[in-house]
Amino acid sequence: MAHHYDEFRQIPGAYGVTEAADRVIIWAMVYTDEQGNKPATLPPALQAVPTTLEGVFVEIDPVYSLPPPPGVVVLSPLPPDPQTKKCPTGEVRAWQRDHFECYALAETCPDGFQETSSFIFGWRFCQDPRQFVLIPDVMKPPIAGVPYDQAQAVLVRHQAELSRLPGVDRLSLGEEGIVVTTKHLEAVPATIEGVPVIGEPVPEWERVVTLGGGMPMPTCTIERPAD
Repeated sequence: MAHHYDEFRQIPGAYGVTEAADRVIIWAMVYTDEQGNKPATLPPALQAVPTTLEGVFVEIDPVYSLPPPPGVVVLSPLPPDPQTKKCPTGEVRAWQRDHFECYALAETCPDGFQETSSFIFGWRFCQDPRQFVLIPDVMKPPIAGVPYDQAQAVLVRHQAELSRLPGVDRLSLGEEGIVVTTKHLEAVPATIEGVPVIGEPVPEWERVVTLGGGMPMPTCTIERPAD
């Protein structure tokens, strides 16, 4: 499939391809609406991708993002309201390691700030070059109606107990909920604090190829030997 990579790069929204055993999976960015609702159908450019290439199945796997604001996100973190944990109007909230942070939205970068080279899902960020700040996950849509940053906080609070479940290989936060990769799916709870919990079997190795563009790639693991 390597000789098709240039074709894949021309697909609007495409940022990566996974070569699986029996198919090629093209990862593509798709915008939700302002509330995080996914579109009923994929954009026409993605619908036009052929379902097979040289006898190999081609699958589109969309990764959804909130639409970017018209300006920039200023990476100068501010604390939320200590009681409500909410941010003022004109700011966006994100979870960073173990706490919530607020970030102002602006038309352009303030004095002393520079726009970063990171251009994720069309979101633009400004940073003080003298201070390193992690790019926050402000572009992620809600999960089952729960804001993404709140779902991150739920995962952190329950990480220890989920890790103690039998056969757990990995914990992550996906578009549909907390993902528990495990050899014992029957031990996975259905929800935690309103966030769905999804059990997935430990996957076989998959080769992932980035197509550039600064987009985050899906996580892959190598299956461990059977117990």
